[in-house]
Amino acid sequence: MDKYTATLYFNEETLTTRSSNDLKYIMISLLILLEDSTGNAHGSIIDNEKGTVVQRYRKTVVNN
Repeated sequence: MDKYTATLYFNEETLTTRSSNDLKYIMISLLILLEDSTGNAHGSIIDNEKGTVVQRYRKTVVNN
């Protein structure tokens, strides 16, 4: 079992889940997935051993 799991959501629907032992890889993967998504996308990275959230992400659109 991998140490970290990243999950990307659109509203309450799970779009994708990725797992890895490399935290930096999983963070970059989630940021890329968020960049490519539209609307109310958000995600989180979980430490599977501790059962805690390592990082949360939310895509925000900024209008000028």
